[in-house]
Amino acid sequence: MNLDVVEQLIKMMEKSALSSMEVQWEGMKVKLEKSGVTSSEAFNEVKQEKIEKKVSNVDNKIEEGIAEKKFEEAEDISYIKSPMVGTFYSSPSPDKETFVEVGQRIEKGKVICIIEAMKLMNEIEAEEDGTIIDILVHDGDMVEYGQPMFKIRK
Repeated sequence: MNLDVVEQLIKMMEKSALSSMEVQWEGMKVKLEKSGVTSSEAFNEVKQEKIEKKVSNVDNKIEEGIAEKKFEEAEDISYIKSPMVGTFYSSPSPDKETFVEVGQRIEKGKVICIIEAMKLMNEIEAEEDGTIIDILVHDGDMVEYGQPMFKIRK
């Protein structure tokens, strides 16, 4: 066992909650002990880290559940989702007006945006009548298949 291995063991132990470590390798035996930390303190630190991680995971799941609930909360609310992956454009060209705006009433079949995919400009039409409540993407954003783009009230 060379000095570099011993130094690595010391560094690993400093970063860990272990209070002692014993390593046997190639006929050599190295025993390392930290002073000032009891094994019960080290155990409690590890236990506390695990508890904090679990609490964090639970908090994330609760937040995801709330977000999903809000997403589905009203029956008269629906979403127009992207039918493909591509770049979202809110107007036919940069110098033209946008297809739709918040508060605007739309009818089924009205062009509401363009999605560029593989150098093709695809006009996306409204699938139902409604009023635009929110536009969830910005001009030039990449959209994924099924990603909500518009929030509408039926």
